[in-house]
Amino acid sequence: MAISNDLNIAEILDSALCAFLKAPVPMRGFAVTARKDQTPLQRGDKMLVPYYPLVTDASEDFSGTYDFTNGQPDVTTREVTVDKRKYQPIVTTSEELSRYNFSPAEIGKVKGNKLAIDMNADILSVVTAANYGSAAFTGAASAFSSDDVADIRGVCKSANWPSDQEWVLALDTDYHTSLEKDSDIKPAYSYGNSDPIQEGVFGRLSGFNVMSSNEIPGNSENLVGFAATQSAILIGNAPIAPGGGRDDIANRTVAYQVATDEATGVSLEYRKWFDANADSVREVIEVNYGYALGEAAAIKRIVSA
Repeated sequence: MAISNDLNIAEILDSALCAFLKAPVPMRGFAVTARKDQTPLQRGDKMLVPYYPLVTDASEDFSGTYDFTNGQPDVTTREVTVDKRKYQPIVTTSEELSRYNFSPAEIGKVKGNKLAIDMNADILSVVTAANYGSAAFTGAASAFSSDDVADIRGVCKSANWPSDQEWVLALDTDYHTSLEKDSDIKPAYSYGNSDPIQEGVFGRLSGFNVMSSNEIPGNSENLVGFAATQSAILIGNAPIAPGGGRDDIANRTVAYQVATDEATGVSLEYRKWFDANADSVREVIEVNYGYALGEAAAIKRIVSA
């Protein structure tokens, strides 16, 4: 099975996108703006990412007239520079293409998963005390329990997180494992279903969508997890077509395709060319993105010490 035909390219790319979007954070947990029409940025590398600010001002009392002194926009935008390009390379020799069978879907899965892991680690590098304040929990994984999750929820509620937005609790594997062992969660009659004991996953816990990740960067501050809502980090995603436009592709020895998730608009790109000197096909699966700090109160850090 040669990887070079259009059907196999689509299979690689679609599988990569599926695996990419299954990564716990940040594409599902933060504010993301993507070019849903697959149109690349035409003027510079900046785009506006909208988000919904946390509301902290008290409601006004009507006293004969409406006072908008403390009024704020319901939707705020922040400029994000889309200047990051991460890719996973695929190199296949002519001999391999002619003599061996490959599974394009499996190649796409492993490449998309690793691409998401590395992009996530880059974006989460901003989750520091300087950017988001003191930790909501400090302690070892062995001491972490569902009671601590409830306490973290209390901290988030005190910060006026909107109840109708998704609240994410991302945890290092050891901390997630401690929750799996929690005697208040393991019984199906207590949790509500058997997922924690059978699958090692939690749907929701104390209002959070709980996610496990072994790639949360420590950031030299012992970071092992965080609670977050959408306005915490702002992410932009936009493809970069070869030669600056799709019209150039027909005149080049480059195959180029974009796969876009309909729900989020997030896109991954596929490029291919032939290296005659190495007698091999060179392919990449790529994501183009950028990010900026959102609201400091929209992330609550979890640290080990």
